[in-house]
Formats: sequence, C-alpha cells, structure tokens
Amino acid sequence: SGGSQTVALGLSSGINAEYGEFQTNHHYFIQINLSTRMTDDDEKLAGLREKWNERAKDRSFTGPMDLLFDKTGYITIGYYLTGDETVGQSAQNMTTRLAEISNISAESRVLDLGCGKGAPVLDIAVKTGASVVGVDLAENHIEFAKVFLAKYRVRNPEIQAEFHVGSYYDIPAAVKSLAPFTHVIMQTSIFYAHHRIDDVLSQVSSVLAPGSGLLVTTDFLRNVPLSEVIDFATLNSMSTVLNKDEMEVALKRNGLEYVDGEVLDSHCIKCNIAKRNKVDELSLQGPSKEFFKSREEYVRNGKISFQLVVARKQ
Repeated sequence: SGGSQTVALGLSSGINAEYGEFQTNHHYFIQINLSTRMTDDDEKLAGLREKWNERAKDRSFTGPMDLLFDKTGYITIGYYLTGDETVGQSAQNMTTRLAEISNISAESRVLDLGCGKGAPVLDIAVKTGASVVGVDLAENHIEFAKVFLAKYRVRNPEIQAEFHVGSYYDIPAAVKSLAPFTHVIMQTSIFYAHHRIDDVLSQVSSVLAPGSGLLVTTDFLRNVPLSEVIDFATLNSMSTVLNKDEMEVALKRNGLEYVDGEVLDSHCIKCNIAKRNKVDELSLQGPSKEFFKSREEYVRNGKISFQLVVARKQ
C-alpha cells in the first residue's frame, strides 16, 4: 500500500511557477506518507491546471505572458547565440538547441510532455520533418495548440502533429498507442516532478524506443544541500530539488542512461534579466520581477544550475 513510505515536501501558497506568481515565501518541510502525498499532488495539479487554463482562455495574444514572449506561444527559458535576441527569440533558440543536441530528424517520432501551447514542438516538426505529439495538463493549452496546428498547416500541409490532454504521471492511452517514440522532450516541466521522479521516468521509459530512444530535458538541479534551496523550491512550485547525481541514479533506475548534457547557467541568468527588464518596459501585470530575480540569483550564486540533460533508453 505504500503507507510506510515517506517523502519530504516543501509546500507553498504560490503554485504557478511558469507565470512567476507567488503570494508569499512561507514554506515548511514535513514528512508525510505516500497516500497523503498523492492527495496533495492531485490538489496541486488541479490548481496548476486551473491557472494555466485561465491564462490560456484569451487567444488574442495580448496577455502579459504573450507579450513577454513576443507573441510566439512559447513559455520557457531562453538560449542565446548572439546575446541580442529578444525573450521570444531566445525561447525559440532553446527548442532548436534541444533538437540539435538530440539529432531530431525527419525519421524521428517526438513526444513533448508539457507541450504548453504547442508552438515549440510544431517548430521542431517544421524544421526537421519529424512527426510530433504534444501532451499537456491544461485543456486550454491543447485547444490553443490545435489552433496553432491549423495555422502551421496552411504553410506546411504535410506536417504530422497531434495533441492530447494528459499528465506525464499517466501518459494517455491514445499516446501510448503511438509508441515507440525516438524522442521525449520536456522543456522546463520535469522539475515540478522531482519528488515523484520515478513515476515520470517510468512513464517516459515505457514509450521510448529500446536501445536508442532519447529523453531530452531542461531542468533545475541543485549544487548544494537541499536545506539551502528550500525558498527556491517554494517559489518554483517544486516539492524538492534533485542534484545531478540523484537525477542520474533515478534515470538508471528507470532504464535510462545519462549520455549528454549542457550547463545553461549563463543563458538562464541572461533570460531572467531580460524578462525582468521587459516586465518593467511594458508595465506587465502578472509576471513577477521578484520571481525572475530569484531565479537569476540562485543560479548566479551557484546554488542552482539550469541544465540540458540527454538520456538514452537502455
């Protein structure tokens, strides 16, 4: 039943890290049993879904996050090639980098877990010719993705893409029926599940092609004891934060082997500075300058690292 299992969770009243929203930095650590943890996760997931659905109701591309990301449909941390990119351009660069480092091609079958509004994985499909599938928790994100897909098909009628509502804790049966995938990508989404990392990685492993399938993530990993990053975890809706060694062990436990990666700290710092400046420039209501400043400082002082991780299915 798992009743004797315990896990440490940091709990917070702020639950939507992607939008930089938080009402308090209050936190506490407790030991709870597994069944209680699942109940808390259900409530947290419901809260995240409600927030994201509310933010994605307006498809006019005039909301604060749309303006922050230059109306690209992206919500992620950017990658800089010249240093002069806008927030939206840097976000697009990050998706391009994920595709490059994992050699996504026209023969690839790509699953994006936590696909948001679908633009990143659709750009992968257009640039590489890969067939793609997106899964997201928020129904309005998936509706948005379908609208994007219709627009993409005007210029790219051969694009192969579909989208499904679902959780990476329990990949929908309709998506599993499309397995095996050559790639599973997770941009700035896996860190929400560090406290249930085996639940996620076992799902990922089950849909990847044996011996060759790749998991590609961008993730926050800690460089210091957990006690030194509790505030960071709280503000980012993370119940705990793994370090790189713990992540590699978790990958191995689930039939995945760490094969490549890239430290993206300088990109994370630059992107969060750019986001903070743009909030000021456009007087955006919603995205929090304090949130972006916190991310920047934790990475700058070396307590947290933002990394690209590539693991192969054994």
